Amino acid sequence: MALSGAKPVKLYIWDDTAKDFVKWDGALNVSSLEIGAVEIKDHDGTDRVEVTSDNAVVNTEKEVVPTSAKKNNPSYALTYTSDELTGIAMTISGTTYNRTLTWTSNSVTAISVWTEA
Repeated sequence: MALSGAKPVKLYIWDDTAKDFVKWDGALNVSSLEIGAVEIKDHDGTDRVEVTSDNAVVNTEKEVVPTSAKKNNPSYALTYTSDELTGIAMTISGTTYNRTLTWTSNSVTAISVWTEA
């Protein structure tokens, strides 16, 4: 049974043995197709998109301080000790995040993760 306005799609299936996507060239003929919750994963198994049985996209974005794309237009304050940059303070939407730089023999040897002040 052909559906009016139906369009063909390209479907690629991950072949774990070949470590590559294989084009599936076939037909799916069903009188009724019911799909529950769908998970779309990358080939390494990490979630890409999750959809519920109600066709709602599950928000899986986890904000990582302070690099979320939702955090725009930050202001910065730099701290120097003896002409060496030793601290970066970034303020976004009223919240300040700090990063510390450690110096040894005129070289940066460590940079801390962002921490909320």
